Amino acid sequence: RRHPVFNESLLTPYHEPPPHRREKRPVAKMIGGAEEWEVEEIVKERNVGRGKQYLVKWKGWPHSENTWEPSRHLTHAKKVLRDWQRKQSN
Repeated sequence: RRHPVFNESLLTPYHEPPPHRREKRPVAKMIGGAEEWEVEEIVKERNVGRGKQYLVKWKGWPHSENTWEPSRHLTHAKKVLRDWQRKQSN
């Protein structure tokens, strides 16, 4: 295996962005003693074993933070899941 090689002069030190430029992340809601984030939409679905997983876009988060979730993790997003299933049946 080869590792990328480049000259150290190309490196620059990391600096924290000023507070007004930092990306603001949403705060999780506490539901039943657990942190939960709001589902904005379902982007894709896939079959895994005998179940399905859904690629979830989280409200307030960029698409780079989308995650694959089993349907059992979407118990508080029933409307979003129904909308996705209706959209797929058309």
